[in-house]
Amino acid sequence: MPLVFSDELHVVFTLRSRSLTEHAGEISFPGGRPEASDGSLEATAMREASEELGLSEIRVLGPLSSVPVYTSQYRVFPFVAHIEARELRANPQEVEKILMADVEAHLRAPAIDGIPFEFDGKKRFSPVFDLDGHKLYGATAHVFHELLSLLAPFWGQEVPPFREASYRFEELLGVSTTG
Repeated sequence: MPLVFSDELHVVFTLRSRSLTEHAGEISFPGGRPEASDGSLEATAMREASEELGLSEIRVLGPLSSVPVYTSQYRVFPFVAHIEARELRANPQEVEKILMADVEAHLRAPAIDGIPFEFDGKKRFSPVFDLDGHKLYGATAHVFHELLSLLAPFWGQEVPPFREASYRFEELLGVSTTG
């Protein structure tokens, strides 16, 4: 999870290339499968950030909670890192577009869209964020939500409450529910 510090704190996301075989056209953080030469999941994250965004100056700040990806057999092991915006160069084979999210703007929002689901007999929400007209959802949205909850106290704020979204996962995934 690359962070850029300037006048505002921004989180860097990638819009994955539509030509990829998995999670094509989805918003994500740089990432991928570990290779034997990586040595650790942190090393994997650093290598992937370098491959996808051209980064060389990466300062890892620490890990966040691991999150399962329900549309595949993967699990996300996110690491938060400080990067320099001037280094960002999207690899067109993997990244269609680089997206930036202003942390404070998301904390000032009146609410966060959430898709409801039930877990342990309680109604819960899976967060959905709008980034430049693209929907951020799933594991990546959960990781971003966790980051917001960790950073909110620094702005003397709380994470905005959830409001029930007017759409469902099937719509975000482009899956037909008829027929």
